Amino acid sequence: DDGAHATATPALADIVRSLAEAAASFADDPRKLEPCQAALRHVQAYAVNAGDGPLMRGCAAFSLQLSSGNVRTDAGRAAVEACAAGVRKLVSLKVGEAAQREQIAETIRQAVGRAAAQRAA
Repeated sequence: DDGAHATATPALADIVRSLAEAAASFADDPRKLEPCQAALRHVQAYAVNAGDGPLMRGCAAFSLQLSSGNVRTDAGRAAVEACAAGVRKLVSLKVGEAAQREQIAETIRQAVGRAAAQRAA
């Protein structure tokens, strides 16, 4: 069964919405890290329980971005926003849409990489 897990799981849709809201708040105010991390942990738990590789990789990159503390730069904020948008896209697609889901996970990873490179420069 490669059904759409997000549409079939209203609770996941709510969790992802909470994550998007928490990420937006964190991008505006770095002191709001904990609610964003908590929401991300809920999505990660779903991804692990579902065996959803692209979602797990997207969440891992998102977690790395959050733990970097890099949200004070434009690249850092853009990476947080890209992570939240990517996770939202991942849960909206059916598991069977593997190639597209892998590309979204890679886009999240690249956004985090760009932010890290800018911070290091």
